[in-house]
Amino acid sequence: MVYTIAMHGRKMLCLFFPLILLCGCNDARPQGAQTSSSTEVAGAFNPNETGTIEGRVTGDGQIPDVPVFKIHGNHNDGKEHLTNLVRKNPNAPLIDPATKGVNQAVVFLRGIDPARAKPWDHMPILIDQSDLDLAILQGNERVHAGFVHRGDEISAISRDKFYHALRASGAAFFTLPFMDANKTTRRRLEKNGLVELSSGAGYYWMRGYLFVADHPYFTRTDKEGRFKLTQVPAGKYQLVCWLPNWKIARHDRDPETALVTRVYYAPPLERERTVEVTSNRTSSVDFAAGIDRPGR
Repeated sequence: MVYTIAMHGRKMLCLFFPLILLCGCNDARPQGAQTSSSTEVAGAFNPNETGTIEGRVTGDGQIPDVPVFKIHGNHNDGKEHLTNLVRKNPNAPLIDPATKGVNQAVVFLRGIDPARAKPWDHMPILIDQSDLDLAILQGNERVHAGFVHRGDEISAISRDKFYHALRASGAAFFTLPFMDANKTTRRRLEKNGLVELSSGAGYYWMRGYLFVADHPYFTRTDKEGRFKLTQVPAGKYQLVCWLPNWKIARHDRDPETALVTRVYYAPPLERERTVEVTSNRTSSVDFAAGIDRPGR
């Protein structure tokens, strides 16, 4: 039944949203896009009046044992490829058992004037849907959270032979259909904030996140939990450590098959610290992420 609904959805999308499909192409690489930046963004940046913020994110509790998703497909819905699959929870924290360093935690600044910020320096984004997984390709990194300059385009592709639909919620709200494999679709993001990416085709375990902003002071921690933000204008800011929550708050089921069709995660984990940046100096800030209590 889910397959039948999806197939009808494909016909309706072809009928009412042809412009979405026309923007696909065969080039799977993310491309630089036109930026809707104004003269206010980075217009007053002075590299001689900047400093550095560095630090480390560690888990201060027991490393959680996050259950995997056990997917059982129904042969009557046409999705035989979902039979007896196992997929990791994409939001499970990546913690080094020896050092407790948290990998791929997002660290960013709040309260910074975009006019004083340095020019955008993050690579373009490609959303890769393959092997029933969702990943964000940014530069040479394959991650679950990426950074987008407001007004820039993201690229998305499906490499699987079956139907995918990329759904966005939060600071952007849309669904992009992928009828055929290896065709790229692009979408411009115009609003600052957090965009949550998921599947609109019933692959409920797929998840990714995009931070859309005018300033580039976003980074991800390395395998030891270390991070660094460079060329930060002198001043006082809020430094935020962000991690997605792996705990399921609720879920939807198909009324006929009783199969799970969508999961909703609990609110993300955030820690916030005040930091003062001085020109030509390094400020050190460490975070204890509270991994054992993500709901707090």
